[in-house]
Amino acid sequence: MRKKARKSVGSALATLEDLARDQMRHLVHELQVHQIELQMRTRSSVRLRISWRNRAPKYFELYDLAPVGYLTLDGDGVILEANLRAADLLGHARSRLLRRKLRDFVNVSQQAAFLEHLRAVAKTDGRRTCELELVRRDRSLVAVIWKPSG
Repeated sequence: MRKKARKSVGSALATLEDLARDQMRHLVHELQVHQIELQMRTRSSVRLRISWRNRAPKYFELYDLAPVGYLTLDGDGVILEANLRAADLLGHARSRLLRRKLRDFVNVSQQAAFLEHLRAVAKTDGRRTCELELVRRDRSLVAVIWKPSG
């Protein structure tokens, strides 16, 4: 990104020699305003980061230590987040669940129905539930109720 910006500035610098004094003042003023705006955004970003850091312990307790399994999926059913109980239920380390499709853990006999359910949830308000059998790491099955939040 920086290289592209430098190229843009490089071509603009060639025309600076042709600018009048008032135009130069205007450009310098615009640069100063932009610099202050960036400083304000940076301060805002730092405040937001601190705010999230303060919330992290609460999030950890509510999500990660919940007595039920939680998976956060994207629209394609890819696991973005998994809490400790979900990892335990499936018999995998949490890191082994992330970026995998939930379909990979659904009992083969239910995969077509699950995919259809996933499509239906995407088309509606997401307030549908279904019962699934998930395959654990040891190949045993665990019955779950999948209830999308949304």
